Amino acid sequence: MNSLSVMLVDPSALSRAGLRSLLIGAGARVLGVVASAEEAKGLLSPDLVRVPDVLLVDVAASKDLPALAACSRVMHPQPRIVVLGPDQEPSRILDALVAGADGYLTKDLSAAALVETLRLVVLGEKVLPASLVCMIADGTCPDLPPVAADTKGLSPRELEILRHVAEGDSNKVIGNRLGISEATVKVHLKSLLRKIGATNRTQAAVWAFDNGLARAEAADRPARSAVAGHGIERLRAAVS
Repeated sequence: MNSLSVMLVDPSALSRAGLRSLLIGAGARVLGVVASAEEAKGLLSPDLVRVPDVLLVDVAASKDLPALAACSRVMHPQPRIVVLGPDQEPSRILDALVAGADGYLTKDLSAAALVETLRLVVLGEKVLPASLVCMIADGTCPDLPPVAADTKGLSPRELEILRHVAEGDSNKVIGNRLGISEATVKVHLKSLLRKIGATNRTQAAVWAFDNGLARAEAADRPARSAVAGHGIERLRAAVS
């Protein structure tokens, strides 16, 4: 597998040094370390020889995230943007997504888990704390019916996988629970995404909740929060 390349954007010199060391130790290449999004913009250009796969931006440096996102969109290949924050505050996550981030991760991840998650972002996934999916359920449909009227031609197995995706389960976990291989899960996931018109897991989860396909127990998880108060429509716009 090709080495993941990262540019760090963090106003704290101590934090930059520590994160750089952790990423390198986990097998990633750090192509640049800057203190602000403005500095990062100055280093990025369409003719840059070595374009980073990911811009990893500390939430403290995310004020100019929209401008950084606009700058990255004119590059080829296009760097992905992930915000690294201290907690799972819904408004903070939504602000990052709406500003153009491809994901939001918290600082309690191990270095290995961080690198593997960033690889998913490079492949086109939007990543965010699984608890936010539960919050979406609380904010949109607290009394979910067990089955939707229109399932878009999803097979019984695809419906099972979609429900697990809505609950925040990884492909590996889904495979273990259903007794199938992770590769088989990926094949079913690709098919169901195409059928419902989604491009990533986050969109699939939102679609599942909106269409009553999430398991009822997902709404009973402990991470409850009034996402409506933080702008559920902003989340839909961010992942669409």
